[in-house]
Amino acid sequence: MEMKKVFLKSTLLLGSVFVLAACAGDDTATESTTEETSSVVESVSEETVEETVEEETTEEESVEEETTEEESVEEETSEEESVEEETSEEESVEEETSEEESVEEETSEEESVEEETSEEESVEEETSEEESVEEETSEEESVEEETSEEESVEEETSEEESVEESTEALVDGEYTAVSNEDENGWSVLHVITVEDGEITVSDFNYVNAEGDLKSEDEEYNTMMEEKSGVSAADAMVQLNEALVEAQSAEVDVVSGATGTSETFVKSTKALLAAAAEGNTDEINIDELSELQDGEYTLTTEADERGWAHQFTIVVEGGVITESKYDMVDADGNLKSEDEEYNTNMEEGSGTSFATAVEELNAALVEKQSLEGIEVVSGASSTSDSFLKYAELLLAAAAEGNTDPIEAELAE
Repeated sequence: MEMKKVFLKSTLLLGSVFVLAACAGDDTATESTTEETSSVVESVSEETVEETVEEETTEEESVEEETTEEESVEEETSEEESVEEETSEEESVEEETSEEESVEEETSEEESVEEETSEEESVEEETSEEESVEEETSEEESVEEETSEEESVEEETSEEESVEESTEALVDGEYTAVSNEDENGWSVLHVITVEDGEITVSDFNYVNAEGDLKSEDEEYNTMMEEKSGVSAADAMVQLNEALVEAQSAEVDVVSGATGTSETFVKSTKALLAAAAEGNTDEINIDELSELQDGEYTLTTEADERGWAHQFTIVVEGGVITESKYDMVDADGNLKSEDEEYNTNMEEGSGTSFATAVEELNAALVEKQSLEGIEVVSGASSTSDSFLKYAELLLAAAAEGNTDPIEAELAE
């Protein structure tokens, strides 16, 4: 478009030159004019070209500037975008950081809440533990109270049972114990009366050959009271009352009358053993073996039929209170409880093993020694074994040796 404009201007100038030349009619002028015109045209043309070039250059520069500006703009835009991107990234990072911080804050808050919750739970657990401990303590106290009450009841029951055992086992009757005369001519005379299984009367005293009672000897009682603080008469009254109340030989020693109290306990145990068997024969306590308290046990190996002997005696207060002789097999079955064996033995000999050992055990408690124990008719072999092993146990009781005895089989 610019080139066309230049040619049009040139054409207009040439046309003007030709018009002027025609009017002047002078060749020189024409030439001059032509030359001028040509010069002008060239000048114009050059100027035009230069202007055109300048314009184009300007345009190019403008374009370049615009391009540069655009590039600059683009660069700026790019930079802005870069900045924006960076900003965006930063914002993104910040957002992420913020989110992280938010998460951390939430986590921190959660942790804080958890910690608080944990602390609360810890407090609750401690409270729960304390409550549990309190409950357990309360339960323990309750159990202890109940246990205490039960123990109290058991103690009362035990006392009642003790009384019942000491009374229900006794056979009604009058039982007497005596002793040999001492150096002063006094001997023991102790009589108890049992009614409905209970001791209703206890009369312990000393008597001489003339039949005088020590409790009525005023001179003796006065001398004893001055010396020990208690008379023989008062001591005996206290002991007799204690026996009726306790229904057993477990009575307190009377202060100042130790010897009398010990003799009273010995005669009482002998009388209770006799009353348990219903034996009303007079008992001489000096003829009883001097046995030491304890439980004495004997066993043997099994015989050819698989039966082993087992024997236990119990001594309390120097008196045999229990005698338990029997035979046992490898399974722990007692021969006295073997119905078939006892039936066959009774049919063959007239007595059973169970009956024989029952009589022998009762005789040892009654006699307190082997003297006077008779062989059970129809059970001579059993009686011989009983007497042999009883002798070993009484020897051990005399020594106070409670070690179990392993004896050989009786022939």
